[in-house]
Amino acid sequence: MGMAKVLSDKGRQVVTTTPETLVPAAAQRLKDYKIGLLVVCKGEGEVVGVLSERDLVGAVADGGEQISGMKVDALMTRDPITCDMDDSPYDTLHTMNREGFRHMPVLKDGKLKGLVSSRDVLKHLFELADLGQATMRKLHDLGLY
Repeated sequence: MGMAKVLSDKGRQVVTTTPETLVPAAAQRLKDYKIGLLVVCKGEGEVVGVLSERDLVGAVADGGEQISGMKVDALMTRDPITCDMDDSPYDTLHTMNREGFRHMPVLKDGKLKGLVSSRDVLKHLFELADLGQATMRKLHDLGLY
């Protein structure tokens, strides 16, 4: 089940944009949805990048006066690391931690199916741990462990 279960618990809504979108419009989407990352897609769910608040802050610091005419394509992080619906939540969280990011697009057959945060994955893993503890308590109470 893997990441499919994490997505079913948190929901599959993902706010996206295109590489051709102007940066101010993308920034407005981040603000409107109160999120920190947009998945950049071409066509029907082909992930080509991500645009984060950090990308925008860097662009403003490097010369903000030019940002109004820029397209997302100029600022986005290209070819982001993704995971598959069948990937292990543990492995996904490990990758996010190792690579230093908090959000990861989830794909199926190369198409975007959702977006997870490290918090989403941790919540899922903690719920599994709680279920395991409850099962062990019941086995203990039954004298089977």
